[in-house]
Amino acid sequence: MHKVLFIAYFFPPIGGSGVQRPAKFVKYLPLFGWQPYVIATDHVGGSEGVDESLLADVPPGVQVWRISTPHPQPVTKLQRWVGYHPPSPAPPGTAIQSVSGRRRNLFRRVRRAILSPLYLIQEPPVDRMLWWSLRIVPLAYQIIRRAGIEVIFTTSPPWSLLLTGLVLKKVTGCPWVADFRDPWTTDQMRYPHRGWRRRLDSRLERLCLNVADRVVTVMPTWRDDLRRQAGTPTDCERFLLITNGFDHDDFVGIPSRTIDRLDGKVVLFHAGSLYRGALMPLLQAFEHLEPAIADRLRVQLIGYLHPDDEAQLSCSSVGRLFAYQPDRIGHPEAISRMREAHVLLLPMPFDYYPGKVFEYMQVGRPVLAIAQPGAGADLVREVGIGCVVPPNDVDRLAHLLCQIALDYEGFVHQHYQPNWQMISQFDRRVLTGRLTEVFEEVARSGR
Repeated sequence: MHKVLFIAYFFPPIGGSGVQRPAKFVKYLPLFGWQPYVIATDHVGGSEGVDESLLADVPPGVQVWRISTPHPQPVTKLQRWVGYHPPSPAPPGTAIQSVSGRRRNLFRRVRRAILSPLYLIQEPPVDRMLWWSLRIVPLAYQIIRRAGIEVIFTTSPPWSLLLTGLVLKKVTGCPWVADFRDPWTTDQMRYPHRGWRRRLDSRLERLCLNVADRVVTVMPTWRDDLRRQAGTPTDCERFLLITNGFDHDDFVGIPSRTIDRLDGKVVLFHAGSLYRGALMPLLQAFEHLEPAIADRLRVQLIGYLHPDDEAQLSCSSVGRLFAYQPDRIGHPEAISRMREAHVLLLPMPFDYYPGKVFEYMQVGRPVLAIAQPGAGADLVREVGIGCVVPPNDVDRLAHLLCQIALDYEGFVHQHYQPNWQMISQFDRRVLTGRLTEVFEEVARSGR
């Protein structure tokens, strides 16, 4: 049995979409002759929530080291010690500052400059998991030496795990495969930093991309971005695509129910967090419908919704048609609820592959994707699981909702024509087999 050191900060029983990929890899690696040795955090119950059902994906023979995450707060502790209380920020819209206000701002800048070393400890570069990522290095080194590890695998975010892989690669010479579940500095929507911080992160990312023996990511456009970020835009050997997928086992025991109408209504369903503004095109399209047609539909939303969107939903004339549950639900229940729905919603405010699109492939319900043109929209069309409408085409979206309400069977016949041969390549077992081919290649060559 080959051996791989598998470093994933987010790992069961932590919930959330970011856990599915590492959990499923660990589940199927032994079937391909690779024994994973897992290092993860012991911190559960954060924003990702807890999903005990995901522990079933961890084979009994897999060793998991759960290491606590340090969050040093020297600035906060010092402020408490001296009895300092930071002033409240000025009210929004305040245009002119008083002399005393300008003095306070000057005092804050001087104080931050003096305490900058402590701020770097409390708010470290890269990300807040930096101290955890460095803390596990001695343990990882011991495991590599004692267990005879052949490959190091890190999956990010958090991005500081790239530094873990970099250090271990340099110290042990063991081949390193770096997995990017999301883009880092090239993420124009979610990467917030500018100035020196962006320059530092970009240089660290480029260094890690050039040191890693292989770089894996989940979307073809992200793979191309990583090649350019590394300064090797034509490197097809080291930069590889292994998408997310679905696990057949997750659907065992969950019957494909005959579609019944909820009190005579057609149900549109979405489980998971929604980006700010992602719900608005659907809400606007509902407002375009005649009341009698809109009343034939019901929308069920489970998961995080931005407060601004929640406020607009509550104020809308069609808000009563939307049932919103902010609390997370377990993965098995989410799949069961998908199969009880008539239409699965897939809002994509930017171009990416949401993890749920692969599970939608197996649920057996048509998908209504609200997405800009790009790889994500193309995937929905290519596998034949539904239709795609741009977020700015509210009239087209309203037309589709009208068809769903008045002629659901016709909507299914027109838009749901799954290509099962193409869908089969997204099976988690198949995808793990591709990952082990990468492991075997770098283990043989040493790079």
